[in-house]
Amino acid sequence: ARRVFVDESSKATDRADSARSSANWLYNASLAVPVADALTAFVATTRGIEEAGTAPQNAANRFEVLSPVLAVQSEVGVQWRPHERLRLIATLFDIEKPEPGFDSQNVYRYLTTVTHRGIEASISARLTERLSVLVGGAWLEPELQGDAVAGGRRGDRPVGRSAEIALASFKYEMPWPQGLSIDVDASYNGARPTGVDNRFETPGYTLINAGAPY
Repeated sequence: ARRVFVDESSKATDRADSARSSANWLYNASLAVPVADALTAFVATTRGIEEAGTAPQNAANRFEVLSPVLAVQSEVGVQWRPHERLRLIATLFDIEKPEPGFDSQNVYRYLTTVTHRGIEASISARLTERLSVLVGGAWLEPELQGDAVAGGRRGDRPVGRSAEIALASFKYEMPWPQGLSIDVDASYNGARPTGVDNRFETPGYTLINAGAPY
C-alpha cells in the first residue's frame, strides 16, 4: 500500500483559476498458484488513481478541476503454456470507478458509478522461426449505477464504450534484409451508445493496419 498526494490546477483566460489537492491510499495484491506443469492460476486486486482533468467548456463549472478517479480492479484467471512457443491466458475481471456527467444544473461532476465485468482471453504463438501470432478479445458488460440512472435521466450504459473488443496481430520477420518485418494488425470494436439516453448507437467497426518496420 502507498499514500499518494495529488495537486492539480487549471488556468483559464475568462475565469478564476481552479485548484484541488487530495490524498488517497492505494494498494495492490496478487497471488499465483501453479496448478500443473503448464498451468498457473492467479488472482489479483488493485486500487489505482486516474486523472479526471477539468469540466468541459460547455459546463456551468467549466474548467473546474475534478478530483482524481479512484478505480478498483479485481481479476482471477489462468495461464496455460503447453509449449514454449504457445501461451493462452483467460481472465475474469471486475472494474469499478466513478463516472462524471452533467446534472440538472449543467454542472459537470461525478453522478454515477460505472462497472466493467467480463472476460478476456488471448493466445500468443510463435508458429515458425519467423512468424508470430497474437489473437485476443474481451467481452464485457459496462453498466452505470446511481441516482441519474434510477431516476430515468440517463441509460445504464456509458456513452462511447464497446462491449466487444477483438484483436489479431501477425508479424513475419523477413530473411533478408535482417531487421525487416511485415506486420499486420486487425482490431474490432463493437457497437457503442451515442447518447446518455442509450436510444441510439454507432455500429461496430474493424480497423486493419499493415506495415513493414525496418
